[in-house]
Amino acid sequence: MLRERHVTVPAFNYVESGGARNVSHVPGTWYVYGADPWAPGQVLLFVGPTRTQPGKQAPLPGIPVPSPTG
Repeated sequence: MLRERHVTVPAFNYVESGGARNVSHVPGTWYVYGADPWAPGQVLLFVGPTRTQPGKQAPLPGIPVPSPTG
């Protein structure tokens, strides 16, 4: 899908128990959880080795949650 859109991935964001880090390569078997624009024609992919994103949980009370605007 990225190739069809002429978009490249300069970095992958990988969340692990010690925190998140950007890496330049990941195994082809990993899953993509999301993407953010990085630069013109580039995206940062959020990735990991499991189908479900680790640490994805409900926000704590009192913490702002982004919501779409109309």
